[in-house]
Amino acid sequence: FAANGVTGGYLAVLAVLQSLSQEKSLDGQALRNEFFWALETRVQTVAMNRQKETAGSGKNYRYAETWQSKALQELLKNLPQEGELDLMRQHAWVRHMEHGDYDCCSFEP
Repeated sequence: FAANGVTGGYLAVLAVLQSLSQEKSLDGQALRNEFFWALETRVQTVAMNRQKETAGSGKNYRYAETWQSKALQELLKNLPQEGELDLMRQHAWVRHMEHGDYDCCSFEP
């Protein structure tokens, strides 16, 4: 993370959140969901801001990994497979809803 702009206090907070999000309790699951969406929102915000910065300069936008995207990948990597799959399903569902693809979001047992 340090190579991506994270220093001291951030590293400590990330380590604690990563650790607590691994717990199998309901509190651990709730934290994991909140942590995932907080990081995902931050990744999207940074990407949009970088695109805006490069749009006016004539430079091509290049994705650069940020500490937020690295933390998000670490969170997913360290989860049990079922937990990762649940978050990725939520992610896909939310993106479909954002783009108005409501037919993709219906669920019938």
